[in-house]
Amino acid sequence: MAKPGPIPPTVGNAATAWPPPLQGRAALLVTALLFSTGGAVIKYTPLSGLQIAGLRAGLGAIVLLLLLRPPRGAWTLSALAVGACQGATLALFALANKLTTATGGIFLQYTASFYVLLLSPLLLKEPISHRDWAYIALFALGAIFFFLGGELPQPTASDPRLGNLLGLASGATWAATLLGLRWLARDGTDGAAKAAASVVLGNALVFFTTLPWLTEVASAGISTSSAAAIGWLGVFQVGIAYVLLQRGFRTVRAVEASLLLLVEPVLAVAITSMALGETQSTLSLIGAAIILSAAAANAAGPPTRAST
Repeated sequence: MAKPGPIPPTVGNAATAWPPPLQGRAALLVTALLFSTGGAVIKYTPLSGLQIAGLRAGLGAIVLLLLLRPPRGAWTLSALAVGACQGATLALFALANKLTTATGGIFLQYTASFYVLLLSPLLLKEPISHRDWAYIALFALGAIFFFLGGELPQPTASDPRLGNLLGLASGATWAATLLGLRWLARDGTDGAAKAAASVVLGNALVFFTTLPWLTEVASAGISTSSAAAIGWLGVFQVGIAYVLLQRGFRTVRAVEASLLLLVEPVLAVAITSMALGETQSTLSLIGAAIILSAAAANAAGPPTRAST
């Protein structure tokens, strides 16, 4: 029997061994749960999209830096490039959610799954299995039902056309983020550190880019409820969520990760319906149920360790 190689250490306070695939899947599902709260909380907060994006990212950067503590050598151009994609996603998502329905914005962002499907075999050399294709077919069916249901008029969506375009753009940047994080995470110990640095950099970029809009908040002040909302978004919906995301990518292939994260828009439907009164048609609810069922089956399937 071959002698096993050394187990690479992880970044920050993580455990001393790579998590097995099932733990990686669990981390991604919890990530999806935390991500799914973003749309409703962003709409609840009266600040502008750019102000929310900047404050959330600034707090998120601090939380991520404290939890992940990337070493000095992790701050590379590759980490910055992936971070720029992640930062663009954060900003576009916040803007889209102020203009279209929270549910529509998040579903458009998850067109990323199809980009990942097309590009991961080419860029990451990670093949697509027959099981992946089956789940992708179910997700596509669910998405068709969802969009056939149409977007009902909502008082919380002031400019759905522009919001949908921004949501579609966030799908492309989110795909680049997912592919980039997986690309970084595969590079052993250095890769885990670079992936950690990338999410810190992405949030920092958004914060510093939006400083002109944040000066208005500094001068006018912020309500207690808005401060609480920003606190949730920065600490949990970004900080804790991205810690779990980068851990999940250590053992889960990019395509499977993107499919598991599709639980987010389905949960967002329930959260925005309860919190904001945004309603969905019967066809849209059927589509959401198909996607959630497919994601649950994917998560419960036989573990497949991603190549490293």
